[in-house]
Amino acid sequence: TQHGNDFNSIEIAAKCLKYGIKGYFAGPIRGDYKLLDYIDNKTTFYLNEISEIEKLDYTRKARLYPILSTWDVVFSQSVVESWGQGTPVLVNRVGWFNEVLKNGENGFFYNDNFLETYEKSLDIKQIDCYNSAHEWSLDEVIKSYKQAFQEIIQEWNYNK
Repeated sequence: TQHGNDFNSIEIAAKCLKYGIKGYFAGPIRGDYKLLDYIDNKTTFYLNEISEIEKLDYTRKARLYPILSTWDVVFSQSVVESWGQGTPVLVNRVGWFNEVLKNGENGFFYNDNFLETYEKSLDIKQIDCYNSAHEWSLDEVIKSYKQAFQEIIQEWNYNK
């Protein structure tokens, strides 16, 4: 992912350091975001930018995939990729995540108890995550938005 002020990468890195949980971070760091201040190369690691194959390999091996965007996400390919590898996600309760995340089944909504959430991630079945990936394709999202826009236009025309 990208790391900057609209993501909580530093918060996750700090929690990994606090609890001794290995955390791997990849992708560009935007602006003066201080993520590298939380990388110790013992518990937390910065991989820079990695290939799609490497990303899928790390995702497949992950116990939990945090995607903590703070803006209202319309669609996140990273969530679908994570589920496709059988890995649950950890997300903020914003945007599209509210529609697709089944808390405790295919991931978790973020709260302050990171360690408890991390430990509960073992209870999630990989097959449930995998099935979630197939429920939400980009085509399905586009189709649902198209339907919503058509309904809005019909209502707008009716009220004119």
